[in-house]
Amino acid sequence: MTPAPAAESGVSDFVEAYEAARADGDPAPLADFLPDRSDPRFAAVLAELVRVEMEYAWTVGQPKRLDEYRVPYPELFDDSVILADVAFEEYRLRRLAGEPASPREYRERYGVNVSRWPGETAEERTHRLPFAAVPAAENGSEGDFPQIGSTFLGFRLHAELGRGAFGRVYLAHQGDLADRPVALKITRDVRVEAQALARLQHTNVMPIYSVHHAPPFHAVCMPYFPGVTLADLCRGFAGSETTPDSARALLETVRDKSGPPAAGAAPRSEAVRPIDNVWAAFHDRSGMDAVVWIGARLADGLAHAHQRGIVHRDLKPANILLTEDGQPLILDFNLADDSHTGGERAFLGGTLPYMAPEQLQSFLNGESHGDPRSDVYALGLILFEMLAKLPAFPAHKGDWRAAALASLADRQDRRRACER
Repeated sequence: MTPAPAAESGVSDFVEAYEAARADGDPAPLADFLPDRSDPRFAAVLAELVRVEMEYAWTVGQPKRLDEYRVPYPELFDDSVILADVAFEEYRLRRLAGEPASPREYRERYGVNVSRWPGETAEERTHRLPFAAVPAAENGSEGDFPQIGSTFLGFRLHAELGRGAFGRVYLAHQGDLADRPVALKITRDVRVEAQALARLQHTNVMPIYSVHHAPPFHAVCMPYFPGVTLADLCRGFAGSETTPDSARALLETVRDKSGPPAAGAAPRSEAVRPIDNVWAAFHDRSGMDAVVWIGARLADGLAHAHQRGIVHRDLKPANILLTEDGQPLILDFNLADDSHTGGERAFLGGTLPYMAPEQLQSFLNGESHGDPRSDVYALGLILFEMLAKLPAFPAHKGDWRAAALASLADRQDRRRACER
């Protein structure tokens, strides 16, 4: 049994003691790790331990609901500010597990302020799964995220590049560093992503400049690269007879789809065409050669991450940026499983059409799945889609569990067909 913290300990010491007990296999009842009710730290420690316990419970597929704490810990429901923080944790976990939930439900049930809570995205309404980045128009919840035209922590926000359930990506200018254009991802939770990206230094992984904090927000500053995602490219290829007949034609397609520079970005120079920088040797090669080249670069980037204990877990065309000079960049480590973060547990999630069978099964079992082979499987599905001009597996809609079961059946049927 892990000893209780000393009387002079802070909130984090109580949490660390609880985490250590869980790591040792102890049942770790909260009461064993709380200070006396007369202690001024009691409410803060209780709220933090409840959040941690709920995340443990949801991660192993045994959800613990906020109302279960009402009888043993009525204090949790006496302070509206503390209650709102804990209620948001349950809301977040429900959303990440694919369970329908709305801020209004919590406002009506608990009377807490939900004006800062993000709403459900269109992608989640379709798949009931966490989604990393969707077009801005698909999420109507403005919440209290910084607005275009404002300044946030010294960054002037010019345009919104994308958004998801818990974060947004902006095109911004960093005034204190030569007013350089950057991509600024503002979110309420970057615990795993920022640490993962900070350790990855690879040509084909989106690098990170810096991390900033302004409660309740965190911000990750990254380079701004004009380009399109492979999802944009694949949508353009869908239904066509062939992919572009050469690497150069593919790059021209990327430039065309990138459109004019986003508002506030530096104008593109015609004197130096990025198209001539990377794939010069591939200009006259086939489009298939170009796809193979992209696949090799992505595989190298994934190997770099895997060697450092990081598994992406949500690799898909929308999370790969193809820059104007042809380099593919792996984006969005929101769901990454990082073996170096100790107590930080990866969230359940992913995107059904690109999940490996083992990942789907773990998801259905309520377990976190962090096997590098699942990233390799997803990469294979992406390359298939680029070459065949259609996804390897359909995107099943409706209830998330039924959709996950149907996705798993698709893969089992495909395997049996290949074995015959």
